[in-house]
Amino acid sequence: LDGLEGRLLGVDVREDVIANSRTRAEQLEFADARFVASTLESLEQAAMRDALGGAPQLVISLHACDTATDAALALAVRGEVEWILCVPCCQAELARQLDGAKNVLVPAAVEHGLLRRSFGELLTDALRVEVLEACGYEVAVVEFVASSHTPKNLLLRARRARAWTPEQW
Repeated sequence: LDGLEGRLLGVDVREDVIANSRTRAEQLEFADARFVASTLESLEQAAMRDALGGAPQLVISLHACDTATDAALALAVRGEVEWILCVPCCQAELARQLDGAKNVLVPAAVEHGLLRRSFGELLTDALRVEVLEACGYEVAVVEFVASSHTPKNLLLRARRARAWTPEQW
C-alpha cells in the first residue's frame, strides 16, 4: 500500500468478518479503511459517501452469496461508480424459480437439479451483464483465476461508459 492513496469501505453481514478485517487493516497500517456490519440492501448512498469521504470509484463484490451480488451491483449503479469488479457466487435464486418451469427451449436444463443449478448460474450472470450494459456500463466476462483452483472464477468487469438515469427506461 506504500505510495497508494485510497479509502476502503468493507461491508459484510458477519461481525466476525468485520472484526477480522479491522484487525488486518490495523496490521497493514491502512488508516483509511472502514468496515461496517450491514446488508448491502440497507447501506445507503449517503452513508457510503460519508464513510469514504466522497463517491466511490470502484466497487468490488467478491463471492457475495446469491442476491447479495445483485445488491452490490445495484449499489454501484445507483452510486454511478466508475468501475465494478464482481465475482458472483451461489446464484441460487433463479435456479429455485426455474424449478418446475414449463415451455423451456431445452426441458432437461430445468428438469435435472445439477443442470438447473448450472443453467440458473449462467442465466443469472448473463442477466447481470445485460442489466449493467443497459445501465451504461461496458462489461467484460473473464476468468480471473485458473479453473483448476476454483470453479467459481468468473469475473464481471464493468466500466461506466455513459451516464444513465432510471427515467431512461
